[in-house]
Amino acid sequence: MKKHSKFVSLLALVSILSLGSCVSKANNKTSSATSSSQVTSTTTSSSSSSSSSSSTVEIPTEFDKLFKLTETGNDITVSKLNYKEVETVVIPSTFNGKQVTTLASDLFKDSNLKSITFEGEIGTIGERCFKNCTQLKNVKFVVKNHKSATIKDYAFENCSSLEEIVLPETGYMFASYNFMFKDCINLKKIQINASTTPNANNFYNCPSLEEVINPTSTAITKDNCILSSDGKKLLLGWKNLDIPSTVTTISDYAYCNGSLVDQDYTIPSTVTSIGKCAFSNINIKSITLPSLGNVTPFIGELLFQYSTIDRVNWNYQIFYNDSFGDALINTIYIGKDVVNHNNSISVGGSTYHHSTQYVISVDNIIVDSNNTKFYTKNYILVSTASSDTFNAYMEYGHKEEYYLPNEITSLSSALFYKNQNVKKIVMRDNVNYMARPSDTTKTYVIYDCPNLEELTLSQGFNSGNRGTLGSGCFSKLPKLKSLTIPKNLTNIYYDRENFNELDGLETIAVTSGNTALKVVGNILFTSSNEVCLVANNFYFSSTTPTAIQAKFANKNPRDKNIVLPTGSMSTDSILNWNTCESIEFPSSSKNFINSQIVKCENLKKVIIYKLAGFNFTKSELGVKAFIDLPNLEDFRIQMTKDEFMNVLKDKKIVSKAEDLFSNCPKLKGIKFYDTTGDYYVYYDFAELIVE
Repeated sequence: MKKHSKFVSLLALVSILSLGSCVSKANNKTSSATSSSQVTSTTTSSSSSSSSSSSTVEIPTEFDKLFKLTETGNDITVSKLNYKEVETVVIPSTFNGKQVTTLASDLFKDSNLKSITFEGEIGTIGERCFKNCTQLKNVKFVVKNHKSATIKDYAFENCSSLEEIVLPETGYMFASYNFMFKDCINLKKIQINASTTPNANNFYNCPSLEEVINPTSTAITKDNCILSSDGKKLLLGWKNLDIPSTVTTISDYAYCNGSLVDQDYTIPSTVTSIGKCAFSNINIKSITLPSLGNVTPFIGELLFQYSTIDRVNWNYQIFYNDSFGDALINTIYIGKDVVNHNNSISVGGSTYHHSTQYVISVDNIIVDSNNTKFYTKNYILVSTASSDTFNAYMEYGHKEEYYLPNEITSLSSALFYKNQNVKKIVMRDNVNYMARPSDTTKTYVIYDCPNLEELTLSQGFNSGNRGTLGSGCFSKLPKLKSLTIPKNLTNIYYDRENFNELDGLETIAVTSGNTALKVVGNILFTSSNEVCLVANNFYFSSTTPTAIQAKFANKNPRDKNIVLPTGSMSTDSILNWNTCESIEFPSSSKNFINSQIVKCENLKKVIIYKLAGFNFTKSELGVKAFIDLPNLEDFRIQMTKDEFMNVLKDKKIVSKAEDLFSNCPKLKGIKFYDTTGDYYVYYDFAELIVE
């Protein structure tokens, strides 16, 4: 950055005023502080007269002005960056006689930082400390040996310009923290301390990774991978799959960096265990898994998550469909030695969160001609492992219609999970349950299918046990318009994840003979008045139980225009109708608005007809019935202005009608109907004050 004298700056200013095209740069300031940090930002604006002006933002170099500092004893935590525009920072070892030990979480997140130097021993680099510092290129540690230091989760996530980082040779911990360098897409070289085993997921989506230097003796660097000291466990790999013959275990996320060359790979038969997500986020031609004979291997969940692979040759004895989380696979080959299937949606409670990621897009499934345990039919992989039970396990991802074979009696978890193309699914009546009866975790059999329009459920469903439908079987089907509940399916509501988020559902029916479920006004409920499912055009009728109406407090009806029923309603029956835009209270209704109508964020219109005995007492209206409705703009009531004001005066509810509608910024007045409701007269709130 060039330095200018005041005279030069003045000349520059004159030039700007006269020519409207020159931008001046301000003088840099210097400081005796142990840190120096500066950046110059220029802002140019133009007026209607086309003149231009410039302003200079100067970052202070003083350490305690650039940052907010928090002192604890003799330690200092750098807790906040005051200027996101800063480009160059030096973190001193000490400041004011105290040691700088900690960089707080999110400290430099989303900043313009390009270079940072650590002069001393920083004990902790907090979570997301440098996240989204897309211009950061240089990270320098002056002290090479630390006593103890920690880089926490996502610390350097998406530092997309970072190409190389050399960590101190001792002291920095990797084992307990995750995704430190996630999405550092240009990271080529890193030197780490592996005295504690590095988590391979620290390099998730680092496709440019070429070299990882491990200077300690606790692990071995060999053939573009880091191994445990005994050579049996592959901790981290990059560039290729030349797995040493000593390796028996591939760790979680081992090759998740995405740096593998696009070619064919074969896992050696010496490998008997592969961790979760070991080959996630890769783009290769093919990968072959060994059979291992009578050895029972362990394969972690989401093995190929987010990967693009032309062909997977699966030879392991057990086929795991949950290994293909969000993968794009052209062909899956089922080898002759595959004899069993594991469709568990969750592998251990600690990994349950991964269950929301199971989806597979497949063009072709091939079963070895010598395999007697599996076959394909109607684009479905079918297992014959049990003499009396046939299970459907996996779909071709690009078909629009699926007709389940007659042999199928159960459907495995995640069968149609997030299928983007399916429009029609027809189940034969032989299907007795969704997923395994023992499943109590979410099974997502038909889940998040955005284009599914037609679904025929099996009449063979029964309520023999809790797991008839598993959990989360039918949800997020926005184009499904109608649904018929089979006669023997009586316990669909054991889990609210079933039949949830059916935004396009217009009609609900129950097959004759089902005595446990009933539909009134497109509301499906049980004999005990438990609401199971609501269509988007539901309505209340004279046969709708009051108890059902009361349950709508948390059901979020999808109809924009609601006409409430006659008769009494629960005091909280219209709470949380988030999608509702208008509510109409018919005549002869009463005792229905003595509580606040909350969270009706889209409510625009309220119509209240003249009610028998309606007198706006506090027990019937309350002073907080219509508050915090940001979009309410039209309020109508079938009574005259004078009648309304007399009620406010006689009952001493409020002195101003406006006070009934606090935090309703769009409502400026009230429309009063005559007794016939044929016309109305509008009065703004200034005219509605009790005299």
